[in-house]
Amino acid sequence: MGNSSKIYFSREKFEDNHYYTDPKWKTALHYNLFKPADYNENDANTKYPLVLFMLDAGAESKNWETVLIQGNGGTVWASDEWQAENPCFVV
Repeated sequence: MGNSSKIYFSREKFEDNHYYTDPKWKTALHYNLFKPADYNENDANTKYPLVLFMLDAGAESKNWETVLIQGNGGTVWASDEWQAENPCFVV
């Protein structure tokens, strides 16, 4: 795919308000989730890869959109072009 200056505006495709709470430390981790367009939770036979985008400290924010668009962030993997050839979940 390479490095490109193109910005992908697909952040509206991500679901907000997902949290994981560590049972031991009781700290919550907020994350955004993108599901492939043809994902069907009742279809256990179709498998999808998971892309885990790790942001750097420059994008630390309570605004969920900031962490998505920093350096194209996870949005590049949710673009229509990418998903057409490589459907996947993005966290």
